[in-house]
Amino acid sequence: MYKVLVVEDEKASSNFLCSILKKEYPGFEVLEPAENGLAGWNSLEQNKPDLVITDIRMPVMTGLELVSKIHESFPGINCLILSGYQDFEYAREAMASGVADYLLKPITPSKLREAIDRLMPSLQRIRLRTEQERLRACIAGSADKYETGEDGESDRSSTCRMAVFRYGSLVSRFSPFSRRDIEGFHDPLWVFGGRDGREFILLASAADLTGEEFSAAVEGARERLGEGSVSMFIQKSGCLLSDLRSLYSEALILIDRNLVLGKTLTINSDYKDSSQPIEWDKELEYAVDYALVNREIGRLQKYLFDNLQEWIDRDLPAIRIETALKELFYIIRKMNPSPDHDDAMKPEILLELYLSEYKDPETLKHQLSALIKGMLSLDDRDTSKDIPDSFNAVLLYVDRHFKDNLKLSELSEIFHLSKSYLSRQFSKYTGASFSDYLRKCRINAAMDLIRLNQNMPLQDVAQYCGFDDPFYFSKVFKAESGMTPTQFRKSLD
Repeated sequence: MYKVLVVEDEKASSNFLCSILKKEYPGFEVLEPAENGLAGWNSLEQNKPDLVITDIRMPVMTGLELVSKIHESFPGINCLILSGYQDFEYAREAMASGVADYLLKPITPSKLREAIDRLMPSLQRIRLRTEQERLRACIAGSADKYETGEDGESDRSSTCRMAVFRYGSLVSRFSPFSRRDIEGFHDPLWVFGGRDGREFILLASAADLTGEEFSAAVEGARERLGEGSVSMFIQKSGCLLSDLRSLYSEALILIDRNLVLGKTLTINSDYKDSSQPIEWDKELEYAVDYALVNREIGRLQKYLFDNLQEWIDRDLPAIRIETALKELFYIIRKMNPSPDHDDAMKPEILLELYLSEYKDPETLKHQLSALIKGMLSLDDRDTSKDIPDSFNAVLLYVDRHFKDNLKLSELSEIFHLSKSYLSRQFSKYTGASFSDYLRKCRINAAMDLIRLNQNMPLQDVAQYCGFDDPFYFSKVFKAESGMTPTQFRKSLD
């Protein structure tokens, strides 16, 4: 329903306009007419109409003054001005100031109907945009009482039904940006982006759809919005818009606590996770100690992978698996203390990425194996050249601090080795200069990031890998790999 305000100082003309509107547009709410621009302004502030129809010549405040104030303060309100032939130049001036349309007197029902029909697409667009902003404010918890319908004056529904979809796994700092491009009305649902590009909020007025109709519409939207496993929170019963923020927060908590890797499930307020927190036994420390002493991780791998497969088979929540794996990293650090554990690419950060991009158990096992090798300093570096321990420590440091603005002089100070000695060692054991080796480390890391998260903006990849200039990053990437970052990403499809 659209609200219409008529502003006209001649009572007979005002009543005539209102009668035409009520007859031709029974769905419109025709407000009490105002007798001049000032009265119209006061009514407008209180009632917030969608369309104002105003005469030009009026006492106290003219129609031109009124539409100018409306244009400045309420640009979403359409204005239709009524003009006599002697006021035609004023009407043209008003059109240049943002007035939607004008009518020359005398007014007939057909003229008024034609003018309003011309305005209907604009009224619909503005109403949808206003409704979108209102619902977004309700989700964010920043809506006022008029927007939530608590003041009893808004003609819009104050209750809705809500669903939240989360595709894939947990949110991570590498997650793609929220899909604001998809936001809007997708009949019969409103769709909003969530915390990242894999999460969506779906809303519908409780007056427009029953609980069962809402469920059917939500199911139909599932395949359109994403693919793969999805965790769904669906509230079929009506929810007050004033409570929407708290319900959305509850939905996020329930999804984050109960999301299962690779599984589609529906979660509601009554959903209970009966699993117990994961606890490591003494075998973990034995396996870590064995790996450190014997320089191989076979026993640790088997122990970890057996447990991981069991957790996945039991459909344990992803958040419990993440917590257990971070505890594993803590135990490794405790048993193998090293300053390199403060590196830029922390295992916890990569774990978040791996879980957010989860594909299958075998891929995750492979990723965890590489992480643990790095933490235990059991990397796959070629040892055929019998690299001295002192220089091997330098290489490990560079491998883990490639993001920093490293200089040969800095390595010289940290490891108490001369720059000339370091330069000769890099040439002897890596076949490259220090700067070339550092550049290769950065590009290898960039390629890994692009493989693991194909939605990550390339500018962010560049910055994360130590390149402040994205154009220079692209140039170096092509020199190292033979392809630009964009070409490399396309080659993975």
